[in-house]
Amino acid sequence: MGVSDYGELFVAATSPNEAPARVGSVYLNTTDNKFYKCTAISPYTWSEVSAGGGGGALTFAGSSVSEATTTSTTDVSLVTIGSLSIAATSPILAFWNFRGSVGVYLVYLGIKLNTTELLNTSQVSSTLDAIQNGYFEVLIGPAATNYQSSYMPQFVNAWYDAKLLKGIGAQRPLTAVTDFIILGRTSDAAITLGVCQVYIYTYATS
Repeated sequence: MGVSDYGELFVAATSPNEAPARVGSVYLNTTDNKFYKCTAISPYTWSEVSAGGGGGALTFAGSSVSEATTTSTTDVSLVTIGSLSIAATSPILAFWNFRGSVGVYLVYLGIKLNTTELLNTSQVSSTLDAIQNGYFEVLIGPAATNYQSSYMPQFVNAWYDAKLLKGIGAQRPLTAVTDFIILGRTSDAAITLGVCQVYIYTYATS
């Protein structure tokens, strides 16, 4: 059914009514961009996850579902989600899948907001000669004067590691976010870096 999963998170156009989904699993529906939680498996039952309004509510901001690839050994703008209108004071949640093709080389990911390089391209794979794939997530806090570095990029790659990245670049700008850009590069043109199913959400602040 075209289900992509990592651990308890599934990404699909329809509910994943099959193993390994289980009670407590969560999936993102790529048709309505809402989250659902599995409440039973006989039969499979999924209920929309409600944030309940207020300070925990998530609002869909943008996405790029199709795969983008590169073999470049220098930083390139791999995915650009533009025409956004995210206030500087709005917290941001973004996540996506990534992969590296077979080869004993490395792939790297970074993040730009508008023209500001928030996260320098950082290693997200090992030199293991296998098709490595994983999940990347970043939580970006609201920006205010003297409080512009409150963001937490992290990834999981079962062939490599699970890490909180520290390749901090510049600070989050104090202006609205109009473009969210995923940067990418490889250590050798013999390997391909791929990114797909990119989703961006904002948190309510009141």
